[in-house]
Amino acid sequence: MPSNRFPSKGITTLVDLAFSFLLGLAFTQLVVGLDKLNPTFTSWLLVQGSDYSYHYLAWEYFKDTPWHWPLGRLEGFAYPMYNSIMYTDSIPVMALFFKCFRSFLSNDFQYFGIWFASCYILNTFFGIQILKQIGWSRFMRWLIAPFFTGATVLVVRFGHPALCAQWLILWALFIYLKRNDWNLQRINWQLGMLTFLTSLIHPYLMFMILGVGASVLFQLKYEHKITTGNMLLKIVAMLMLVLIGWYSCGAFLFEGKLSEGLGEFSANLNTFINAWNVGRLGMRFDYLGPGQGEGLAYLGLGIILLIVLLSFYYFKNKFVYRKVIADRVSDKKKNWFFISSIIFFVFALSPKWSLGHYLLIDWHYNDYISRTFRGTGRFIWPLYYFILYWVFRRLYRCGFQPSILVVVVIAALAIQWMDLSPLWKRQPYIDEARNHLPYIDQLQYLFSISEKVIAYPPYHGTIADFGDYIYLADIAQRYHKPISTGYSARYPIEIGDAFRDSLADLANYFNKNPHDVLISSVDSLAFHKKLLKIVGGQSYEFERYRVFVPSTLTPIIQTGIIDSINLNTIEHQQIYPLRTYLIDHVNDYIFGVIQQEGTVHLKEESRAHLRSLGGHIDSLKFGSSWAFVLYHNQFLVDQLSNSKPVRDSFSISCDTQVSKIKLYSGAFLANNENKSSISMNGIEFSFGKRGINILVTDSCGKVIDKVNADTYLSDLYIYR
Repeated sequence: MPSNRFPSKGITTLVDLAFSFLLGLAFTQLVVGLDKLNPTFTSWLLVQGSDYSYHYLAWEYFKDTPWHWPLGRLEGFAYPMYNSIMYTDSIPVMALFFKCFRSFLSNDFQYFGIWFASCYILNTFFGIQILKQIGWSRFMRWLIAPFFTGATVLVVRFGHPALCAQWLILWALFIYLKRNDWNLQRINWQLGMLTFLTSLIHPYLMFMILGVGASVLFQLKYEHKITTGNMLLKIVAMLMLVLIGWYSCGAFLFEGKLSEGLGEFSANLNTFINAWNVGRLGMRFDYLGPGQGEGLAYLGLGIILLIVLLSFYYFKNKFVYRKVIADRVSDKKKNWFFISSIIFFVFALSPKWSLGHYLLIDWHYNDYISRTFRGTGRFIWPLYYFILYWVFRRLYRCGFQPSILVVVVIAALAIQWMDLSPLWKRQPYIDEARNHLPYIDQLQYLFSISEKVIAYPPYHGTIADFGDYIYLADIAQRYHKPISTGYSARYPIEIGDAFRDSLADLANYFNKNPHDVLISSVDSLAFHKKLLKIVGGQSYEFERYRVFVPSTLTPIIQTGIIDSINLNTIEHQQIYPLRTYLIDHVNDYIFGVIQQEGTVHLKEESRAHLRSLGGHIDSLKFGSSWAFVLYHNQFLVDQLSNSKPVRDSFSISCDTQVSKIKLYSGAFLANNENKSSISMNGIEFSFGKRGINILVTDSCGKVIDKVNADTYLSDLYIYR
């Protein structure tokens, strides 16, 4: 009969894995959508301002990089800097695996959807195995499993795929709980596999696993199952596995700049009970700052109520069975996993200990480790998962009737679901329509005939639109062209600075690199004209972008693709500041409305001029809606709002003719409406472009001009 034990255990594990697969996929559908599992569906990863966009772009360039040693070397992204796939958070273990099959992969290939699903599945599986170790029946394990699948600390990490591998923490906890069931050899193998695998996923998780993994060894030493020397030897072996993994990924390719912002991204003492913006029913407290969202670890109202129930049960029994409780406490052993979790919790609070918006302690330290891990709040995760384990362990040991346990768990799960409903649903931006670059076919063509693409200024996330580097890098990668933009957590700053310095003299650069093209914002007229004069070639305006093509490449440009009749070349364009434009039309009616955003690069000269006319210019914020009418250096209309669209109307009377003008401004803060209108007698005159759209008429309402100043980007250039 003993021979049947292991097959039955294996079958039970497979059944649990099958359930984990189904529940994990269900949460994948809830949070990201199962369509993201399609490896050729990549557009959802190109979201302006998101971190997973650069994770994906780095993978694209890594896939194209020839094999080097170290294996994780990455080239072409943020040219001429090279990098490590470790520092782009592209999940090195996945990147290295799929790069082995790059000859068979389509150019548009992503594994991030598969990774998300795997993390939800494995979080469920290891949660179930921990519950099984506690003693829960299969039905109850499956009933409790969603608390692990939908763990707040997991779901809120959606924007950082590599950090979703929190099942590694649960795996470490499972090893800790199985230490009495497994022999030392199996424990060593499990810890070794866990350590090496984590070294190929993310450094933050790596240090957590080193800590909680070492707690297994400390516990074995504490229980006299291994010697001190053996414990130290195994810890050294874990460190060696980390170094091997990191070295193969290229983590030591260069000495990167240490992170700034230590203390901004710490955890808060109230984080476990603070619903913040993820819980609908729980309590809400202020944080010291928005960066403390990195330490968000809200347990959910269902878990909190279970803790209250268990506390009530404990104190009730303490008075009834005082001696029994005292005996149990005195016999209690140290739990080194819990101790390591507490140490990580203290580090997560560092260096600023805060309760709500109150700063209690500021240690003012800035050592190497903490500056390397400025997001200290993330180190709260081991304690979060230990609390989940502790709650269901204590609940199991309360001795309630099975029917009562079912009712309690279902009630807690229902409350948890209602409370976390803002979180346990599709992320709001994942299925939004993506922005596209203007004239994308022409840009693709110009990139394709170049040797390299110089995004100017280099290494900026924004060229003309917020976060538009992702679209430029994606196009460049399609044609396997290096591009001088991109992002990573660490980078060889000396190489980047040297390249930036070489671009100080662009004419000299293009004399040395005659097959490159340069793309910049429309606010670059002056140096494009200088390049045309010194280097020759052609410069095109593509709405908000300018592309310079040196004379070496212009002979091969196909005019059927780059049609100069339909595109504005810049030879005869002039810099025309908004302030100058307003002064030149002082005797005319000037009607203006902001669409989307019009304040970031509204220069102080323009602001001072508008302020001198008595306008409320100082009340304009990022994304404010604003409608105005100027005439003879006076504001006849000056309406603005930081929360909703603004509307106004105006009439011009001249003899028997009356012109009626209606103004509408819907900017970013107006629910991201991004609309504008200047209609006169029912005819629309707003360009409907980002920035300030302007209509100019004479004193009788005759149209003189209509322009757009993209003051999000610059107010030195007027678009007609």
